[in-house]
Amino acid sequence: MLERRGMTVYTHGHTEGYPMDVDTIVSDAGYGANAYIETTRPLVVVTAPGANSGKISNMFKSTIS
Repeated sequence: MLERRGMTVYTHGHTEGYPMDVDTIVSDAGYGANAYIETTRPLVVVTAPGANSGKISNMFKSTIS
């Protein structure tokens, strides 16, 4: 939707071993594999849990406990 409005959209790719393999995450194969985004104006970052992240199962665990 943002791209249709002429805005550039960047996404963060999958990092093998995330979130446990910290050495890979902070390497060129992890965060280093993402594009460097140069900005000239204030930046808005929108984040949210992805599909199959366990967000609903965690909710059920906390309500049952």
